[in-house]
Amino acid sequence: MSPMARHCSRHGRIVLYGSTCPDCAFDQPHRRRDPRYAAVMDSYRWRKVRAAARRRDGGCLLRDDGRCQGRIEVHHIQRVTQGGEPYALSNLATLCRRHHSERERRGLRGDSGLTTRP
Repeated sequence: MSPMARHCSRHGRIVLYGSTCPDCAFDQPHRRRDPRYAAVMDSYRWRKVRAAARRRDGGCLLRDDGRCQGRIEVHHIQRVTQGGEPYALSNLATLCRRHHSERERRGLRGDSGLTTRP
């Protein structure tokens, strides 16, 4: 494999760094097209609350299972497009990329398995 390529962790396909696996791109709902989602994610307020959630949680909240992989992402426990409060720390949890994509793919919502730190 070329040093400029990687394996997709979900589908096992070889893709170039910086590009998306075609299967992953097909699987993802195109949330950026929803104006409610884009308005939140593109705001200064979102960047501030996201940083606060990362400081509060200190890493992936599901790290005890030993399968953490990838960068830390901030997960809305209840989706913004389904009425979840976009900037409330109580609606945010930090997860590694692997756990975040698993929860999104399965449609897992609510705080099951997520215990945020005070």
